[in-house]
Amino acid sequence: MAKVEAPNKDYNGPGPGGAVFENGVADVDDESALNYYRAAGYSVSGKVENPVESPEHPDPREVTEEVIGTRLRDAAVDPEPTDFLAPINAGDGNPHGPEVVSPEIHASGPAGVRPGEVFVEDVSKQETRESEFASARLIENATAAEATKAEVPDLDARGDLGLSDPGSAEAGKAAADEAPETDAEPAAAKKAPAKRAAAKKS
Repeated sequence: MAKVEAPNKDYNGPGPGGAVFENGVADVDDESALNYYRAAGYSVSGKVENPVESPEHPDPREVTEEVIGTRLRDAAVDPEPTDFLAPINAGDGNPHGPEVVSPEIHASGPAGVRPGEVFVEDVSKQETRESEFASARLIENATAAEATKAEVPDLDARGDLGLSDPGSAEAGKAAADEAPETDAEPAAAKKAPAKRAAAKKS
């Protein structure tokens, strides 16, 4: 039987080897448990073989900062002209307030899916459309229909040709107007002589 004293003199409760500590003291006769207590810095029979060292608290005045990698930049706080789909009103309003909203990429943000063509080749145009839509939906609280009302085609407007897609007719007219004019008469089509298959005699 050995007397074991815990580093915490006020501890009351169970310990390894069936020990019951009272005010940091317990009687233990399990040799494996005693080896644990010795390694953990407990006093066993008045002897401490592995004293517990109190950690030294660092002085915050001596702590230095080391930056690893590239420091992150919040586009809502510090926007750059090259930012794509930067938050609306970034740098002007409270980044956590309702006036600063992010359009995010097409069909992913809280504003919802913006209907219409996606201008993959014209990044600036697509960015403007997404930003205007997000501003109308998230800042002005307009419905999706109201936010895109100007772009919804009039189903009754079928153009000069009465087409369901008058835009195609307009595109065709524009292409025809840009085609170079020619005075040459088209050459007369030559008729190829018809080949008669010889009738097979039976």
